[in-house]
Amino acid sequence: MSSGRVEKRKLSDSSEKRKTLARVIEDHGREVMPCSWCFDHSLPCQMMEGTKRCAECTRRGRSCDGTGVPVGSLSRVSAEWKRLKRQEEVGEETIESIFERQRALQKEFDEASARLSRIRKQKRNAHERLQKMVARGLQNLDELEEMERKESEAAAQESSAVLEVQANGGFDVIDWSTVGLG
Repeated sequence: MSSGRVEKRKLSDSSEKRKTLARVIEDHGREVMPCSWCFDHSLPCQMMEGTKRCAECTRRGRSCDGTGVPVGSLSRVSAEWKRLKRQEEVGEETIESIFERQRALQKEFDEASARLSRIRKQKRNAHERLQKMVARGLQNLDELEEMERKESEAAAQESSAVLEVQANGGFDVIDWSTVGLG
């Protein structure tokens, strides 16, 4: 006597095993990056160490393209990447700061070097004037400056006289004193 009800078909042994294994994976597995099927159906993808398929793909009896990479490891890798990026920025800022200090030190060095060069030139000129004063028996700097002024004026007058003679047709007129031979 049948009651008019349709009897449910009994699951095969392999289907029963797949369902049981899927429950074990769900209970003891961990959430991983989703395989294509779980991603398309917005389901959490769970895998267990030693299995190659997630719980859903195991239950369905289909192949699984899941990687088994735990979801948490991606956030750890992402956090590590962000940490390294911050360290890189700090390193770049440190190098830029050191470079700026180096430029400032180089500028300071250049200025000090130029100042020292000027001082040495002034010292050399003062020494030469002192030697001239001693050689000429002069008592003070004013006497030396007056003598140098007179020598400069005399040399200028002599040069202009030679140029005037040469301009008026005097050839081979050479001022031997201007070349150190007169």
